Amino acid sequence: MSQFAAPRLVFEDGASERLQRVPLAATDGAGGFSELWLQQLLFSDPSILPIEEIDVSFVELVPICMELGTRVGPIDALFVTPAGKLVVLETKLWRNPQARREVVGQVLDYAKELRRWGYADLQREVSRRTSQAGNALFDIARARVPELDEATFVDNVSKSLRHGDFLLLICGDGIREEVESIAEYLDPHGTLHFTLALIETAVYQASAGHRYVQPRVLAKTEIIRRTVVTLKSDHLTATEDPADEAEQDDKQPRNAEESWYLNFWQDFIDRVVFDDVTQSKPNATRFTHVFIPMPKGSTGWITVYFSLSAGEIGLFLTFMRGPLADRIYEELHARREDIEEELGFELEWQSSADSKYRIARRREYSVMNDDQERSVAMHWFLAHANPLVNAFRHRIKEIVEER
Repeated sequence: MSQFAAPRLVFEDGASERLQRVPLAATDGAGGFSELWLQQLLFSDPSILPIEEIDVSFVELVPICMELGTRVGPIDALFVTPAGKLVVLETKLWRNPQARREVVGQVLDYAKELRRWGYADLQREVSRRTSQAGNALFDIARARVPELDEATFVDNVSKSLRHGDFLLLICGDGIREEVESIAEYLDPHGTLHFTLALIETAVYQASAGHRYVQPRVLAKTEIIRRTVVTLKSDHLTATEDPADEAEQDDKQPRNAEESWYLNFWQDFIDRVVFDDVTQSKPNATRFTHVFIPMPKGSTGWITVYFSLSAGEIGLFLTFMRGPLADRIYEELHARREDIEEELGFELEWQSSADSKYRIARRREYSVMNDDQERSVAMHWFLAHANPLVNAFRHRIKEIVEER
């Protein structure tokens, strides 16, 4: 258990005053200060938060709004960094174990909800909350940091949302005992990559009416990054959400083959065009495959791959295993005839006993280092990627939203 002595205020004449601790209360009351007071204080002056002690990549917080509306409740305060990273602040009392579990659960729910959003969703809710038209999120940030570039900022915020790369802060009073066991409150969140920190915000009263705020980082933990898919070319198996492999692996090729793939995928990314403007492009990798993400919350993606050992190239839609994957596959399979008629070609629909689903389109291919064959592969991928996104993305989104 961490203990801190009460601070003393020392005057120029050498006299000193021992400051008195003021407790946090749910509402304003005699001799205390409320969660709302603390929320407003930290929002108006985020420099009070000891961000450098938690994660230096989140410094220079720009306050965006308080009480941002989400489907799982309003976020106490939302901040963004000039680099486009998002910070969620929750100010709460820290009482019994059940209350602590609820507070942690709430802030994790906010993270999961934000992970489902795109930039347009966040922009809409910020505009709604601030009553500021246009690109309110960027405009607020640029008012603090005039040199911001809009395109870069939007791309970075989008990446933060897509990766679930957030800093989650819980600030309150009396956050002391059992902070080492905070992990017991955390469910597995394999599709997120965030840092959670507990900050005890001690407030002391001085005789002159001033208050002294002492923030203390008492616990922080980095949640497991997304699991990166392992693609076994011979069997074309993908076991977990690939998320963004390019972001988690050094892009620098280590040999001629990896250099070839990196150049090929970058060329593919530069040339592929999706009719659906909400569809993000994959990231280039130095491997035999890249991933096209499906709608947020679907746990699905389209893998675009080479499999020279199998003598083929292809694309397949798959999902993380679980009840949602079961439902999505069943509903898509029920619409199989309409989907294939729309595409103009048949697909392979695979459902194995261990609940792995794959909806695939493939063709023979065996030569990599040949310019003509490279062109054949490129045109084939380009001819199939957009139609598959058109056929599946909106259907998957409808199924997810019906939950």
